Amino acid sequence: MTSGRETPEETAKLLFGMETPRDWLEKAKRERERFLQSATPTDKTDHAINFAITTSHLEDWVFHLYVHGNTDDWPEHQKSSQFDHWVRTESPAMLLLADLNNAAKHRVLDKRGADVISAEVGLVGYYTERHPIPMTAMASETGFSDIVSIHTVVNDDEIEGFGVCVNVHKLAGSEDFQLFVNIADEAIRFWEKFLGQRGL
Repeated sequence: MTSGRETPEETAKLLFGMETPRDWLEKAKRERERFLQSATPTDKTDHAINFAITTSHLEDWVFHLYVHGNTDDWPEHQKSSQFDHWVRTESPAMLLLADLNNAAKHRVLDKRGADVISAEVGLVGYYTERHPIPMTAMASETGFSDIVSIHTVVNDDEIEGFGVCVNVHKLAGSEDFQLFVNIADEAIRFWEKFLGQRGL
């Protein structure tokens, strides 16, 4: 045990080489890929939660390394809550992920930042002109956990497409839902742009 407060350089020794916000962004991308490649809903859940937590860490690292103390570029964001608000205004995906993170960390929420009622694995129907088999190809594109049913869509005795009912990880709001993989993709695009514009 050490006495007093450790420096960031000292605590960095506990992170297996994770040293920059870019490292955390790359970890988020790996969690996204693991989510898509997972074969079971429970594995997908693990990686969805890991993705949400990783992007929260990424936001914290950006604040502490590049925003806090930088009054030239960020004069009105010197409190972490101010930067949190800016990020969640600029990126609706990060607003949604904030609810997942706070639920995971605190278990009880004082309020929700987004209109998220639940994160769930639930049925979704969609239409495709391609045959929706094999499942592995489909999962890599969509993040679907498993196909529940398939029916052909016939027009003038010709098969023109397929109706598919699948289980997906989604965030449900009061009126609609969003697929988790789409939220993850939007968050990655936001941080790629943020870091890229600043040469980080």
